[in-house]
Amino acid sequence: METKKIAILGAAGFVGMELITQLEREPLVDIYAITRDNGDFLLGDRKVQILKESTIDKSVNFDVVVNLAYPTTNIQHSFPKANRAILATLKKIVQPKTKLIHISTQAVFGFGMDKKIELDLLSDRRDYAYIEAKLEMENLINRTFPANDIAIVRLGNVWGAGSGSWTGALIDRLLFGQVVAVEGVDGYSNITDVKNAAAYIIFLLKSAFVKGLKFHHLAEFSHIKWSRLIDTMARQLNVRPVLSDIIPAYPTSIKSDILTKISFPKVGNIYRKLVWGRKTGSYLRSLVRFLGTNKFSTIKKTETKVLPKTSQLSDADSIYLTIVSTDVEFKNQIFPDFVPLVNFEESWENIKNWMIFAGFTNE
Repeated sequence: METKKIAILGAAGFVGMELITQLEREPLVDIYAITRDNGDFLLGDRKVQILKESTIDKSVNFDVVVNLAYPTTNIQHSFPKANRAILATLKKIVQPKTKLIHISTQAVFGFGMDKKIELDLLSDRRDYAYIEAKLEMENLINRTFPANDIAIVRLGNVWGAGSGSWTGALIDRLLFGQVVAVEGVDGYSNITDVKNAAAYIIFLLKSAFVKGLKFHHLAEFSHIKWSRLIDTMARQLNVRPVLSDIIPAYPTSIKSDILTKISFPKVGNIYRKLVWGRKTGSYLRSLVRFLGTNKFSTIKKTETKVLPKTSQLSDADSIYLTIVSTDVEFKNQIFPDFVPLVNFEESWENIKNWMIFAGFTNE
């Protein structure tokens, strides 16, 4: 067998670092990490060849490209620009025979999982900025590389030792007495361990691709309820979980979005409320892009200003509680012969050991 050349875009992220760790143990693989300026610092001691986004060209013929990159800027209306920058990089490294693995998310079906779950392309729609960006990138990749074999892997909530999005964030909520669930509501966790997510990507690298476009949904622990995760972690931390007695409002139409966000008629405050809405935020970002940021210089400066407290739940709390309250299970839909690297008990043991190592708990 010939050595495969694998390029990873977004290699310095949480899933990317685990993917490289596992790939380093694989024979007949040359790993190339396409990174920004932090690549040397994070990946300098790994068995990878680092290529800077600004200097790459078509000199290397990659067999497989794995795209883990997504917009990370805090400026929501610039997400489409960030997506196109990622796409421009992919155009440089994806050649006619290159197989492409694009990592997406279950959030394309809504934070509350209110859209029909299907293994297929979804139409772009007005939604939260993160969801819009993920939907757009799936469709951009499909339109840009119609002749390539493409696997789009929609991951569940990625957790694992060191996860900033879920494991670490949940620890912080528990330690600082923030709400971690809604009283009387127990949603599906829809989680995937980062080790299993990376292992499935490698499984796809080794497998014969289905010709054309193929979707995969990975959430091997989707059936586990949030209460089990929260209670187990709280016992380890020796704290008592704080539950909200308010069910978060999850807008499903622009009318409900506006009614949820507007509580007093002041232009600045209305803008700051609408920009965090599911539908209204989408239209506002389009307006900013259409008219230009110079038209919104005053409002832009106050976009992230702390609002007067008008309810017990912040916007971030509402989105978080919507996710952990969903009664829709994001079930595994993957190649049936894939065997996860870790089961749930092993996954939790890894997290517990990390919590002890990081100083969150003494036992």
